[in-house]
Amino acid sequence: MGAVLRTRMGIKPLYVSPGHRIDLEGAIHYTLEVSPRYRIPMPIRAAHIRTNDERRRLGIV
Repeated sequence: MGAVLRTRMGIKPLYVSPGHRIDLEGAIHYTLEVSPRYRIPMPIRAAHIRTNDERRRLGIV
């Protein structure tokens, strides 16, 4: 089971599901906590930005 979650109005939703040692309500709560400004949660967004920076640095675009 999972949930369709809008982190902001007018933005595409995220699909949230429980994982190891967290229930659906906790997953929704933490997703909203780490998504204050952007649709994508900050830990995932930071990893994406870092990966793209490394790809550009290595010339893998």
